[in-house]
Amino acid sequence: MKFRFRHMAILHVMAAVVLAAAACSRASREPEDHGEEGTVTLNMRITMRAGGSGDNDAELMHTLRIIILDGAGFAEHNAYWNFDNAIEDYTTSSFKVKANDTKTILMVANEESAVLTLPDGSKVSAHDWLTGIDAAAGEYVDMETARGITMTLADNFAADGSMSNGNRYIPMSAVHTYTVGNDQNYSGTFYIHRAAAKYTFRFTVNDDKYDHTVNSVSISSVASTEYFFPNATFSVGTDIPQARLLSYVTPADLTSSNRTFAVTDGKIPVGTKDYVEFGPYYVPEGRVSPAEGYGISFKVDGTQFPWLPLEPHEIDGATVTNPKDMTDLPRNTHVIVKVTLKGTEFKVNYTVCPWEEHQIDIPPFN
Repeated sequence: MKFRFRHMAILHVMAAVVLAAAACSRASREPEDHGEEGTVTLNMRITMRAGGSGDNDAELMHTLRIIILDGAGFAEHNAYWNFDNAIEDYTTSSFKVKANDTKTILMVANEESAVLTLPDGSKVSAHDWLTGIDAAAGEYVDMETARGITMTLADNFAADGSMSNGNRYIPMSAVHTYTVGNDQNYSGTFYIHRAAAKYTFRFTVNDDKYDHTVNSVSISSVASTEYFFPNATFSVGTDIPQARLLSYVTPADLTSSNRTFAVTDGKIPVGTKDYVEFGPYYVPEGRVSPAEGYGISFKVDGTQFPWLPLEPHEIDGATVTNPKDMTDLPRNTHVIVKVTLKGTEFKVNYTVCPWEEHQIDIPPFN
């Protein structure tokens, strides 16, 4: 059977998340005794950016680490939790911290799934690196050095589209600043961001003549690396910090490649009323040149379909007069590819949305 190609593209492209970083040179100082009069209590609620309702347990928090640095960059706390069940948010116990100070707060979830590349090129597990920050000794954490730490595609993302390491949970991270004064208690809610974007393919058979079998799906322009704590700028004035992404930075040595994911059980029988979903397929966040753009393809019944570009025809409710290829894919973004098979025609609709809003056709990102 020969197919005629027809596609439609409707996108909302503004996405997701993440901020700066952490790393440590092994400098330390004698721990300071501020006494009860020199400390205040800080309570924190950590919740997942773009909602907590992931498609599966891999997208929720299984472990959580919080490192609190004082205004000079020395560690006051390095706390770690391993949860019995996956969670969407967590309210910490009280931290005693030095008063009248601006804190840097590092948050990492599912660190066991991440292998890091340090600025000198050496590799280390995120768990080992984070555990090594000695709060008891007041270790200094060099945030500028930390911003150069990366997670590569080869080390962290498996050929089947899952994460490669540990229990294959999605690593999450964030860096926040928070100022305390002399009041007895302080409380804040903070977003943590998944360190990946994901694609999902949904195929629907809309005729009564043919079965179809999906053999594979393909994604173009997959980034080779991303920052562990990427540099990002967020809008201000929201109730929860880092609610809306304005811009982000990718590593200077980033390259891109195409990835094809084999589908082992891809048959879609005639009469299937609901869509059949393949994925999710996780990839690093990235950015490509306008000449390259992002695209998708798939093989059905042994026929390889041509690359179809992802183009935003609509952004924030406004029609784009001259749509251009999508060039940004921030972390915590969900790209949904909807394919309708009818007779010998394929109709393709793309949606880019927040990670949890996978039931909505054309949502705004925020």
